[in-house]
Amino acid sequence: MLLRSRRYVSPLVLLAAITLAVALALVGAPPSSVAATSKASTASAWQFAPPFDNGRTSASSVRIRNRVYLIGGYSYDSVAQQLNIYNDVQWATLRHDGGISGGWHQTTPFNVPRLGQTAARYGNYVYVIAGGDASFAYLDDVQIARVGDDGNITADGWRTSPYHLHHARAAASSDVITIDGTPYLYVIGGAGSDASGNTIHFADVEYARINAADGSIGPWTLDPSQFAKPRSSMTTAFVQRCLYVVGGFGDALTDIFADTQYSCVHADGSLGPWHTSPNSMQQSRYGAEMVVVRNADGSARFIVLGGNHGGGTYLNEVEQTTVTGAGGNSPWTVAPSSSFLPDAQWGQTGVLFGGNVYVLGGVLRSQEYLNRTIYAPVDDLFPR
Repeated sequence: MLLRSRRYVSPLVLLAAITLAVALALVGAPPSSVAATSKASTASAWQFAPPFDNGRTSASSVRIRNRVYLIGGYSYDSVAQQLNIYNDVQWATLRHDGGISGGWHQTTPFNVPRLGQTAARYGNYVYVIAGGDASFAYLDDVQIARVGDDGNITADGWRTSPYHLHHARAAASSDVITIDGTPYLYVIGGAGSDASGNTIHFADVEYARINAADGSIGPWTLDPSQFAKPRSSMTTAFVQRCLYVVGGFGDALTDIFADTQYSCVHADGSLGPWHTSPNSMQQSRYGAEMVVVRNADGSARFIVLGGNHGGGTYLNEVEQTTVTGAGGNSPWTVAPSSSFLPDAQWGQTGVLFGGNVYVLGGVLRSQEYLNRTIYAPVDDLFPR
């Protein structure tokens, strides 16, 4: 399978762009990866559910009804100097009272193992977007598959959209929003390379219309409206037709952001001007996970978990803010220490279901790649 835009760069340049080499440079040579532990403080709000196959960081996840899908990711064995890049898709059934039922299941893997991909969903369709492959090329493709009633990818498997991103990129973010009945897929920021092979970060957003009948997408539009300070490994979400960008990693090792920016979407899917909120996170971070708790009045809460602060500092702190669409966000507050993740980590992914936050995988400061599933009730993380 040929990808339209494959810009070849050195392995270290690509890995720096997707934060692996950055992490190694900051913490020094790590030990060999080992199996994840399942120890938590008795005072912790977090509980452990059955683990998935193969510890990893920088996986993607989506939720379809009461099932969570874990997609791709990577691990690195420093002793063997082996980079393990995954293209598997695992899923589990989430319980309304917390935890998972029946363990994890493997389903059809997507095309081209990659790291630094992003994933999104619309209805029963899953989208795996861009990233970097094993030959250290940035990718600009979109893989699409449909999930059946049994939880597995249907027999027709994964298909590659004929429409490619304008910029091949890794460590981007993605999301779906429906505007006046029309669904759109958005890809935000990330890292790539210029014509000379130099690593660059993006401050742009691309979007494509989704065909609700079969999940296919149309051509990509590169929006002219750009957020401040190009970045990758940030978190993003839509609230009341406004796209929010939180944190991330920029062109220099010290470009680790705590800011909150937002742009509201027009009826045709295009973006309005970007605004920088006066309320930033308490800790700058990249490679964090963020879940969105929707409120009955249309507002939402962003809950950001863990991440990398740079300088070898991994985080387990949990922060939240209330978001009111075009009204911006409230000051960020830090949860009590009993709500912190069991370990300081980054590169985890997660979902929200049934009032519980689920966090999957990640990597520790020791370069231990996690295969664990942990969960906690939202109301326990931030007691009222």
